[in-house]
Amino acid sequence: MSSVLSGLCRSLRSRSHQALIVSRPAPRAGTLGFSPGKGVVRIGSTGGLSRLVRHEAAGVVHLHFSGWPRPWLLGLEKALAPSGARLVVTFQDFDHPELPRGTAAQRAGLRRLLRRAHAVTAVSDFLRDRVEAGLPELRGNVRVVPNGVGLPAPQSGFRPPTRRPYILSVGRLAPYKGTDLLLMAYSQMKDPGADLVLCGAPFHGSHTAGLIAALRLGGRVHLTGLQPPARVAALLQGCLFYAAAPRAETFGMAVVEAMAAGKAVLAARVGAIPEHLRHGREGLLAAPKDVDGLRRGLERLSRDGALRRRLGAGARRAARRFSWDRVADQYLGVYREALGRAWKA
Repeated sequence: MSSVLSGLCRSLRSRSHQALIVSRPAPRAGTLGFSPGKGVVRIGSTGGLSRLVRHEAAGVVHLHFSGWPRPWLLGLEKALAPSGARLVVTFQDFDHPELPRGTAAQRAGLRRLLRRAHAVTAVSDFLRDRVEAGLPELRGNVRVVPNGVGLPAPQSGFRPPTRRPYILSVGRLAPYKGTDLLLMAYSQMKDPGADLVLCGAPFHGSHTAGLIAALRLGGRVHLTGLQPPARVAALLQGCLFYAAAPRAETFGMAVVEAMAAGKAVLAARVGAIPEHLRHGREGLLAAPKDVDGLRRGLERLSRDGALRRRLGAGARRAARRFSWDRVADQYLGVYREALGRAWKA
């Protein structure tokens, strides 16, 4: 989320718009959060947000959330009422099948908030359809605006955890991200000529390390932990190709970042991924939860350099539509429409 908001705000400011990021007081353990500095304000209460909106004379408050909004955010419409600021709500996720379902109170609070929203967006067609199925009152009123991608320069001097060629996967080491499926597929490769590097925060403590040991992959699979964007960019630059096997995916930021880096991608055909990635054009797609299909894709990309180069070039071209300039233009259109609508009491 931090990379999304930072990228959007940078692009808005480059167009001479004022933009502030409002974040919770401190990031959770296992997240990078925002770097302190100009343009980031940390607030943890509805009253604090209301005072900030009035002080800045904000025209639009744009709420991005994943999972369920925090309790204080559910009172957002009351905080905005004195200022007349328009509310835009963006779904980064909703009703994730691998995560806890929202309580009745959370769902009711979200519906109250959405009734006050002047515009609602989702980051993929897949997610829009899920939102409209779960919240039928929004049907036909959710616009799709994808997340943008802007890779930083790779960190100079950063060394990958192995000197051998490697396959890279980035993301939380969690069941819903399919880390176990990828490890099982990798363990079944015939004569693997590359190591596997997993970059991300652990989800269940030593679960991933235990699976690596059980599959006898010690020395071939490397865990980097959570890394800052410049190091992720360096890992992308050095990898043979990118692999991901999620069980569910509402956008697929890491996949799109790999595409933007010009890397061939092997991924599961789930959620929003097929919206970005065409089989045989920008990467290879395996059926959901298909360990053998993933294994075949790993083997094919590992041994065929010409295929990697062709798919990587296609991936880079396809990722251009996720430039922050294009995404910011789409959001500016949403903001203008919201500002043209009457305040919702």
